[in-house]
Amino acid sequence: MSSLTESLASLAKAASMLPVDSAAYEELEAEHLLEVTSVFAAVRRTIEASAAAAAGEVARRSAVSIGSDGLAQRSGFRTPEKLLQHVTGVSSREAGRLVRIGGMMRDVEIASGIVEPAPDALGHFPRQWLTPVGQAVAEGKLSLDAAESIRIGLGEPTGGPDSHPDAAGVTASALRRAAEVLVQLASTLNADQMLSEARMMRDELDAAGIAEREAIRHAQRSFKRYRRPDGMTSYSLLADPENAAFLDDVYDQLTSPRRGAVRMVDADDRAHAQTISRDPRSHEQLAFDGLLAVLRIGADTDQSSAGTAVLGTRRPAMRVLVTERTLRGRATQKHREREAHNQSGPLGKANQDDSAASASGPGPGPGPGPGEAYFGRIEGQNYPVSIETVERITCETGIVPIAFDDDGQCVNVGREHRLFTTRQRLGLAARDGGCRWPECERPPSWSEAHHIDQWKRDGGRTDLADGILLCRHHHLLLHNNRWEITRTGANYWLIPPTSEDPHQTPQPMPHKSAALRDLQSEAG
Repeated sequence: MSSLTESLASLAKAASMLPVDSAAYEELEAEHLLEVTSVFAAVRRTIEASAAAAAGEVARRSAVSIGSDGLAQRSGFRTPEKLLQHVTGVSSREAGRLVRIGGMMRDVEIASGIVEPAPDALGHFPRQWLTPVGQAVAEGKLSLDAAESIRIGLGEPTGGPDSHPDAAGVTASALRRAAEVLVQLASTLNADQMLSEARMMRDELDAAGIAEREAIRHAQRSFKRYRRPDGMTSYSLLADPENAAFLDDVYDQLTSPRRGAVRMVDADDRAHAQTISRDPRSHEQLAFDGLLAVLRIGADTDQSSAGTAVLGTRRPAMRVLVTERTLRGRATQKHREREAHNQSGPLGKANQDDSAASASGPGPGPGPGPGEAYFGRIEGQNYPVSIETVERITCETGIVPIAFDDDGQCVNVGREHRLFTTRQRLGLAARDGGCRWPECERPPSWSEAHHIDQWKRDGGRTDLADGILLCRHHHLLLHNNRWEITRTGANYWLIPPTSEDPHQTPQPMPHKSAALRDLQSEAG
């Protein structure tokens, strides 16, 4: 057992002896309680520094220059951050922070001549102006949060990360001096205050660089999506000041009457304000519904503007998946509801006779069982939706039937086509629910159709049973690193190369389609 492993084992044993119940801390005097909290923070800084150093090494072994032989790629992950998420269970944000701080700490060793300079996982060379930050983290004087605040607040030299230290503008040397000052303030500032201080120092260093900083802020604009485990999806919008001003005005117009804005004098404006003030929705719901309405109007307009479409040739849409049995059962349910209504309607006996005659003929389909509820699925989403939502969506989009056999496979079309057709891709999306690589969460819209038996090499057929959805990264990884996929009935197996697993133990590739699970549950 290595000394590092022994140290970690001892640390884990000592940590397991610490109390986790509130009673152990309730009996402490206030002064002692704060002292304990401070000690915990110091221990955490030390442990986080070691974790960041390990993460930095994972990133170094996954560098872009190594290509598909990198540690992350060999292990089946797009980036070192994704690999760290898999190993540690942390969020993507935390994994990214560990990698960045680990890179700072390695830069200290590079500056000291301990290791040779080399680009990091993203191809960036050492940022020497941040070495005081990396040194402070390594010594346990600076938390990872504070280090990240300094990095963000100071930014990069005017000429970029690889510019000469003495180039005009904000030099790397000037940023290094600022970082040294900030590190000295670590004991008096929290991470949020550190970020504000770092930003003010950058402004003082670069009072003439307003236009450049404006361009940098504009380049940082982003729109990100995060899937939450409770079925909701969170979208993060980061806007530069100019675009934020426009978005703020949109938000204000959607919600300001509710928030007591200046009283309208125009009759139409006053009527609109009164309507908003009486609306039962919250501020957040008003803003959401209004923004979504604007996006839908824009999408429709975009599709009608030939040659200038922002969204491409296809209108943004959603696909709802529902079994035929559900549709038949829902039709029967509605049929019976109409009969019950007719029997108790104002026309009395005549309605009852008509209903009896109607009921004697063949019905629309099998009726619902006791307490049975009907529902469907929206492609790419994990949670079911009500049958009323299914009916509302399909009323607008129509229905495309996709047939499955008893094994859960779509109907084949043979080898007549080299590429999977649009209809087949719909079937693959409904069956697979996204990339089927283990632990990958890419939805169908981000995935590509892969031939299990390659078209040229194996004489593969463009059958749905012999196709599988893989995201772009895992599709390339499979071909470049010689992974293979085999099928037994409706079960798919991922076979690693001998370089990863000498025994080539098959790994299951279960589908991620909630709709197909519904169908199999009905059949089972």
